[in-house]
Amino acid sequence: MRGMTIFITIAKGLIARNLLQNDFYALVKKHFDKVVVLSTAWSDERFVTEFGGSNVVFLPLPQAPDTFASKLIGNLSRYIIYNGRTEMMSAYNFDRGKDVPVIWWYPKYLILKAVFVPLSKITSLRKLLRKIDVAFLHKKTVAKYRALIKEHAPNVVFVSNIVDNTEAALVKAARRERVPSVAMVKSWDNFSKQYFGASADTFAVWNQFMAEQAHALQDYKKEAIAIVGVPQFDYYADHFCIVPREVFCKRAGLDPNKKIIFFGSEGKLMPTDPNIVEVMRDFIKNNELAEECQVFVRPHFAYTHDREKFKDFFSSKEVVVDASHKSSSGFSDGWDYSREQMEYFLNAIHHAAVVVNTASTLTADALALNRPVILIAFEGYEKKTTYESVAGWYTSDYYQKIVSFHAALMADSVARLRSAINECLADPDILSPARKKFKDYFCFKVDGGAGKRLFSVVYQETNSIKN
Repeated sequence: MRGMTIFITIAKGLIARNLLQNDFYALVKKHFDKVVVLSTAWSDERFVTEFGGSNVVFLPLPQAPDTFASKLIGNLSRYIIYNGRTEMMSAYNFDRGKDVPVIWWYPKYLILKAVFVPLSKITSLRKLLRKIDVAFLHKKTVAKYRALIKEHAPNVVFVSNIVDNTEAALVKAARRERVPSVAMVKSWDNFSKQYFGASADTFAVWNQFMAEQAHALQDYKKEAIAIVGVPQFDYYADHFCIVPREVFCKRAGLDPNKKIIFFGSEGKLMPTDPNIVEVMRDFIKNNELAEECQVFVRPHFAYTHDREKFKDFFSSKEVVVDASHKSSSGFSDGWDYSREQMEYFLNAIHHAAVVVNTASTLTADALALNRPVILIAFEGYEKKTTYESVAGWYTSDYYQKIVSFHAALMADSVARLRSAINECLADPDILSPARKKFKDYFCFKVDGGAGKRLFSVVYQETNSIKN
């Protein structure tokens, strides 16, 4: 078929990493005559050079500004699908500050729960909310997208993060112009964040969990949901990307003769991350671990100054704080989407003896690469109240599901973290059957084919005729 055009949205460096560095984008450029990339980094030299081509056009991504009405609908959309995530964000004092007493915010949580738990069971109500969104919100942005669609005549529109109002507006425009649309979200926890402002024709998801949530929380019909796997995990199936341990350790500043404890930071969400690094450093200094170890701290890519959070360990002999990330200035999250960084990250996990994190998606990365995982549910030597503790993050709907597989060890104290690390050092295959079940459910297939499967889903939509 000739004269084929596709619209693709890329608003984050993370999404560029997820979708443009595998077979999906290569096949898109091969099979479509014109690829229109709508991006916040549309004029960024690094981004354009990395992902350009003779048939690729970069255009700015029209933004959907917040208004009083959009904020109101946005707040309602978060509560109208009341779930474990809603409960977690309402019931725990993660971002209110230490000086805000429970009595000030807890009654609000109880009232909202009493109102929205029953309302969330009325499917027609949230569908009405979406109709209001489609009919009245972001009209100017939708009009800009409709004009772009008329100018470039795409055969299909692919939005990579429909939870964002800007990309939901493109789906609205596509529907009005009778152009088929395919949607994704940027991470596995997005379906429970809010009820999306628009509905695409097909939803491509990573795994069975996301498929279930797309149906239960976003009202997609099961036949409109396609499980493709995790595109950014395609690298994990490429054994040619693995370098010898000595080579990786030299680049990272690690000792190849010592076991690596990989610690993944969660940025500003987890200000007590350095406390956990301190505890593990002390284990090493006091010879409390079964083997000689070193801690490799991986700052969170999306938070530009997250490395500074660990400045007290910059000169530590027991801890190496990674500094390999090269921020991408074209995106608000600054994510390093380079192949070099992807291969470096792959090797960091591959050569680790254990991966430690706090309620992070790193759990999936580690288990996809068959590495044992320890989940942190305490604040180091510091004591927090129940409503401030990081343990609250495990009450979310998605992490409750993860924990239910019992594929990772949970550490809720200094003593338990020490014993968990030693258990992983003694038996790298610990919890192996549960880890496999987790991988099948949350990663689908780590076979290098997710990008190809995603392309097939998108390309098939070009044959759809919309009324």
